[in-house]
Amino acid sequence: MQQAVSIPRRITNVQDMSQVQQLLWARPVFWNLFTKTVRVRYRRTMLGFFWSLINPTLNLIIYSFVFTLVFQVRMENYVVHLMAGLLPFHFFRNTVSMAADTLVSGARFFKKQFLPKMIFPIVGLCGNLVDFLLAYAVLLTVGNTFLGFKLAPAQLFLPISLLLIVAFTLGCALIMSIAGTYFADLQHIFNVVIQTVLYGTPVLYSMDMVPEKLQPYLKLNPMYYFITNFTLPLYYHQVPDLTQILVSTVLAVGALVAGIALFLKYESEVIFRV
Repeated sequence: MQQAVSIPRRITNVQDMSQVQQLLWARPVFWNLFTKTVRVRYRRTMLGFFWSLINPTLNLIIYSFVFTLVFQVRMENYVVHLMAGLLPFHFFRNTVSMAADTLVSGARFFKKQFLPKMIFPIVGLCGNLVDFLLAYAVLLTVGNTFLGFKLAPAQLFLPISLLLIVAFTLGCALIMSIAGTYFADLQHIFNVVIQTVLYGTPVLYSMDMVPEKLQPYLKLNPMYYFITNFTLPLYYHQVPDLTQILVSTVLAVGALVAGIALFLKYESEVIFRV
């Protein structure tokens, strides 16, 4: 039996409101969908929401064993470097990949009554953001307690790193959600492409391991800047330089503006595509 989602009381001319006003009007729908998304992930499990903490902890243990004892990577606290980049990369990948199906799966709601369709990719992002923040809290706690990793003032930059990747991810998710209503295979194509992008991003390795002549090519990858915004403060105890911050900001704002513009242009056609 499907769980009921409360619909806000119909207001005259709600469709004439601005997008921001529509989103505020639909707050009850957003909250119901968000809590449902979080609950469904762990429904019928014994530990429930605690899996959000257990999964990253187990990953830390496994990566520590594999990369430090088996492969013997010659890099101090390599697991911290790996997880510092892998967690935001997974947040981006999972959110954008899921966005391809959000409007299709949400059609059963907005076909019954007017709802701002933008809430559906936003709900998906917020659900993944909760897991991401919990996993990063585990990384900071375990890294500091068991791996001999120390906290530093540069890590105060991490909230800005988070804000930038959230803006960039939301913009890409909005584009993907619209494109997903036109191309059913887009989600599968994206998952293949993003796996290739991972190897072109300094997550599994540091930039010091890359030949100097190849480093400019890696910087053509937008994910380089967002991942480095996390690894620099967390692992190297350095605040990103001004160029890094400016490029990240331009990419984040550009993606967000493009995503919103594209979504608003094509959202009226979504009803005919799902």
